[in-house]
Amino acid sequence: MQKPDNSIRPDNKDDIATLQHQFVAYRHRFMNKPLLTTETPHPKTYNLSHLAKTDPTAAVAQLISCDIATCKALLDFQEDLNNLALNIKNTLSNGGTIYIVGCGASGRVAVLLEKLSHDIRPLSLKGKIKGLIAGGDAALVKSIEQIEDDDSHAKSQLLAYGLTKNDLVIGLSASGETPFVISSLAFAKNYCKSRPWFVYHNPTSQLKTRGNVNQILTDPTVNHLALDVGEMALTGSTRMQAATASLLSLGLALFYPSEINTKIKALMTLLTDCDFSALSPLIIKEAHYFKQKIQVVYETTSQFGLNVLTDTTERAPTFNIPPFQNQLDKPTRPPPYQLFIPEGKNSKDTWHKLLNRDPVALNWQHYPQTKAAYIHGFDFSNDAHKNCQHFKIAYHNSELQLSFCNQTAKLTTLNDELLDQVFLKIVLNIHSTLIMGRCNFYAGNIMNSLCPANLKLIDRAIRYTQATFNLKYNTLPSYQTAQNAVFACMPSLLAQHSIVNQSVLWLLNHLGNILQTGK
Repeated sequence: MQKPDNSIRPDNKDDIATLQHQFVAYRHRFMNKPLLTTETPHPKTYNLSHLAKTDPTAAVAQLISCDIATCKALLDFQEDLNNLALNIKNTLSNGGTIYIVGCGASGRVAVLLEKLSHDIRPLSLKGKIKGLIAGGDAALVKSIEQIEDDDSHAKSQLLAYGLTKNDLVIGLSASGETPFVISSLAFAKNYCKSRPWFVYHNPTSQLKTRGNVNQILTDPTVNHLALDVGEMALTGSTRMQAATASLLSLGLALFYPSEINTKIKALMTLLTDCDFSALSPLIIKEAHYFKQKIQVVYETTSQFGLNVLTDTTERAPTFNIPPFQNQLDKPTRPPPYQLFIPEGKNSKDTWHKLLNRDPVALNWQHYPQTKAAYIHGFDFSNDAHKNCQHFKIAYHNSELQLSFCNQTAKLTTLNDELLDQVFLKIVLNIHSTLIMGRCNFYAGNIMNSLCPANLKLIDRAIRYTQATFNLKYNTLPSYQTAQNAVFACMPSLLAQHSIVNQSVLWLLNHLGNILQTGK
């Protein structure tokens, strides 16, 4: 039997060496640059890990307040969203299709918006909205970082998805610096009749001071929409408030253009009035299962399956825990979570139900993850873990019901296709974040256990190593020195271990003489 591989992803040292070489080549994008808002610690959540362990009800309230603030910030962008909605309407009226492009969390938002275009009635947008995640639909489960960090693939993927000159491209990037998204816009502005939209979550002035994307930011043939909603509740975790802002704002521009602020205010009222106290026992119980290494199966319907898949699979890079297993991959350490969609007959049928279409396989020769067989290797129809505890998520009588270990949280919803998906996303993000806080996967609001599997996450590991070492030993290592530490620790990093803590120890060993002599 093949021995399970518990190491960091990418799984072998050659892949890690290639990634490190690529980072060195592009380090100028990160080193000594002004910090982005999305990468800045939130001033209201500095004690998040402590609250998660000692008072999860207060921790839930703290995170809910961050999401309410996100909604409030979006109210200031009604005019911009109206302009986007008008552009969408004109494109559709002229027979065009809307392409929403993103990587990672933003790409998953894009695909969820496409799914909603099939579900929301009485709209008839089926086939008129296409969500594109870098690398194709297999990246919904596990991001293909080599494609995300390479700007040469965007044109090929857009054309493979059927982009025509009559279509409108909307690029989503939480940071505003995603190479794949920017390359998509650079191609679309010359290929399509309509000016593409660049939607991001940092101030434009801030991005300009970093100098990485000035060409696209100053291009008059691109529409810019900087939806600055402030810091992330967990530092750098753009799967939270940034992705929520993308889902809500784009969803409203697509599906409810005449009700944008009305819908935002309705969601704010729901978040303010809803009693979330019933979430705490579920958080406590699931954290206990995690610590005991007992697998939990998330069970839901295809209607909400994509949302649940997004939250569970994004825990892997955020907290360096094992990802969902693919049947074509070599055995790895079993993930702490599984996803089960009972209505799916097999993998192919389940994927079709999750997406309201067949999954897109690019079948690119040098990327086996883009092949159809690989996508279907993620089989969420197979309940092979019947003896595991199931975390069930369902809607019943306008209530979101989350059931686990004979306990159920019932949360009132708005009975609205879009807003209920946004609400579910917020609840799942809070639930998973606080579980990880109880299990020591971040300190304060700094996620020190991230998986450095792409350029952005390597930079984050370096900066967090600098900050943590400085906090502990009152000595700030240089970016280069912290990079040396992170690079040294990456090949031996195991799942569920902290790259930051290990890098700090490496620095302590190598800088010990300096610390002792005070030099």
